[in-house]
Amino acid sequence: MLRIGPPGRYELRAYRAGRSRIAELTPRAGIDELRGVESFLFQFWPASESLQ
Repeated sequence: MLRIGPPGRYELRAYRAGRSRIAELTPRAGIDELRGVESFLFQFWPASESLQ
């Protein structure tokens, strides 16, 4: 569960980086070599009143 604020509707923007590097390393690398290669950024904000 992820709590981001008071109850209500939220919008989300998501980014990721490193997917092509993961593909290059898999399946040759072990899990330790893959750790930290791919990263994610999630941005949340309250939805505008018109979307609720």
